[in-house]
Amino acid sequence: MSPPSEISINADTIKLTWQRRCRVNIVSPGPIYHEGGFWEMVKNNQPDLTKRVEAVSEFNRLGTPQEVANAATFLASPAASNVTGANLRVGGLAIKTGNI
Repeated sequence: MSPPSEISINADTIKLTWQRRCRVNIVSPGPIYHEGGFWEMVKNNQPDLTKRVEAVSEFNRLGTPQEVANAATFLASPAASNVTGANLRVGGLAIKTGNI
């Protein structure tokens, strides 16, 4: 499913769940590195591509699974009790630039 479709589903779901005071948010991971994952394969076979992707990130690196988990934990926590309809991008701006 493409990100715009996910966001559309999110908006529709918010309307359906608002009366029950449920919050609906999305975590959109960017390029995330983990052992055995897609970006490890790319790093091993096309290191130049990995370097280009890292270069478009504001942090000059790929994200980690822990960073995605941290974002989801925040959205589920009391600290985000007034947050709904958010699309939290976890990708060091690599998604926003469209350079991947």
